[in-house]
Amino acid sequence: MIIDVRTRGEFAKGHLPGALNHSYLSFRFGRSVQAIERDALVFVYCQTCHRSPLAARRMKRLGFRRVVDLKGGFAHWRTSVDPAQELLP
Repeated sequence: MIIDVRTRGEFAKGHLPGALNHSYLSFRFGRSVQAIERDALVFVYCQTCHRSPLAARRMKRLGFRRVVDLKGGFAHWRTSVDPAQELLP
């Protein structure tokens, strides 16, 4: 599972294929991730890797056992992905 922890606006401008949006800046973040299975492998990312480490730590405190912060965030992925790969609006 891939979780984009950026804002809805950032997510709407483009995101990793298959990603779900759970904004870390939302006061509902902890509640919004509750539906995710605690044993699921979860990758989290943000724009430039400032929010995602915080989100990963919070999720671990909430009982998630397999949370991975995608280093470099969306900005890194966007510059290193094959240009033929489509960004999802």
